[in-house]
Amino acid sequence: MKLQKYYALILIGIFPFLSCGGDDGASDDQADPAIQFTSTPSLQSDHNRTFSYTFSAQSNEGLPLSYEVNIPSFMSYNEDTRTISGVPDWPRLNSDITFSITASDGTNSVTQRKSVQIVLGEILCNSDFGEPSESLYILPFESGESFELSQSNCPSNPNWGHHNWFALDFDMPIGTPLLASRAGTVIAVRENQRDGTRVCGEENYVFILHDDGSVASYVHLTQAGAEVNVDQRVEQGDLIGYSGDSGCSIGPHLHLAIFRQRGPYDRQYTLPINFSNATGPLNNANGLVQDGVYTAN
Repeated sequence: MKLQKYYALILIGIFPFLSCGGDDGASDDQADPAIQFTSTPSLQSDHNRTFSYTFSAQSNEGLPLSYEVNIPSFMSYNEDTRTISGVPDWPRLNSDITFSITASDGTNSVTQRKSVQIVLGEILCNSDFGEPSESLYILPFESGESFELSQSNCPSNPNWGHHNWFALDFDMPIGTPLLASRAGTVIAVRENQRDGTRVCGEENYVFILHDDGSVASYVHLTQAGAEVNVDQRVEQGDLIGYSGDSGCSIGPHLHLAIFRQRGPYDRQYTLPINFSNATGPLNNANGLVQDGVYTAN
């Protein structure tokens, strides 16, 4: 792992020190050093949120200290505030990041070494959706058709199904033709479940793997409503099936969600999208809005 080094000279007394009540598992070079760290970071961080650690140390003799900071390449160091920070990217999920801070008074030195576990975090609902004209996706229904979005991304009410999800529900009659929003290869199909059962787990669906590894899920199709087979290649705009009301549904609609990778298909893996051919209202982040009506151009 590429590390960056930073050096800073801080005079004791210029900045107040924040005590965190011990070192909580830090590794120091000496058991009873002439220099002591009086801070410790969290040992766990979400993969998509800023990890930040403001450190402090003191010399038992009241001497000025200099610092050498070794951190991963994605992190930065603010010498004025003695803060290291950075946002762990997706590949760092379920791994540990390590860094070290060495404090020296010119004669004595002590090093604080830390290993922080990067864990799966919730999606960032305030993410920017990007410029619609540059979107890789088109609306999943035919040109000229318009449908209302009964549920959009990340509703604040935790009782709504899309709470902490990037997902879209388009209300549409059973039998509405559904198109591939993006080209890819079909990896899963189910079409044997009846409409209107209201039973979660009985959804009909088509899943399409895109060339970048992401997966589109088209859910609640009608019984015998799939027009594609597993391993079939589809192009953007191809007919893939017909909408329905199968499974965990309160009425006929299409549920569309894009996942970062081929499983697990959990909310933390969903991605924000908009559509290059859509006419309809957008929020300040260029995301589709609940109760908006969208027309495919």
